[in-house]
Amino acid sequence: MCLPSHRINLHPVKLLIAVSAAMASFAAMAPFGRSLIAAQDDIASVRIEVQVPEATPVDSQVYIAGNMAELGAWKPDHRSLQRREDGIFQIELRLPIGKEIEFKFTRGSWRNVEKDDLGKEIANRRIEVRSDLVFRCEVQSWADSQIVPASTATGNMKVLEVDSPFLKSPRRVTVWLPPDYEKRVDQRSGVLYMLDGQNVFDRSHAAFGVEWQADETMQQMIDGAKIKPWMIVAIDNSEHRVEEYTPT
Repeated sequence: MCLPSHRINLHPVKLLIAVSAAMASFAAMAPFGRSLIAAQDDIASVRIEVQVPEATPVDSQVYIAGNMAELGAWKPDHRSLQRREDGIFQIELRLPIGKEIEFKFTRGSWRNVEKDDLGKEIANRRIEVRSDLVFRCEVQSWADSQIVPASTATGNMKVLEVDSPFLKSPRRVTVWLPPDYEKRVDQRSGVLYMLDGQNVFDRSHAAFGVEWQADETMQQMIDGAKIKPWMIVAIDNSEHRVEEYTPT
């Protein structure tokens, strides 16, 4: 039994249109294919190795906090490093070529971020990613080490421990009083309230070891007759700072 055969006759013009459409589709797909290859070529393998001080507690975990999601997005306890048998901590990253990354090392909190050999604040570490690389560095000291910056608080201050039912936790409040405040009990003073109070007056309490010098600035303005005597009330934040400042 034979089945009838069918010959397909395609008009030359229609054939030309079909071929042109197929070539156009391929051309449209080509940039996409090239972009996928380029995307792979634009990524570098970066290994960061860090040596920590000998005085670092043996059970410590070291973290990297930086300006990309791969670096923890500046959160001090999100991207941990692995500890090798030789005591070096390291992390392997895949990062876009051409990107400049900034970062610091912590032991899980900004209160124990890395410092220099004198316990002072250091600039962010920076790397421009140009190709695969190994970046080796050393932590000189930690913020919670025995080296404590000298107090820089000036003027007449009162430190209070306030138990707030609203915040549901005790809070340190520092009050800076203008000169001769006790002698001017019959006069009113303006009040400036400042949050992140641990950063306002004293670098030895500041989260990053850098104070805002509100006490020195206020004193200079009063001495220069640029402002009437004001008092400053600085309220410390807690470890739940984001939740406290952005209630939902």
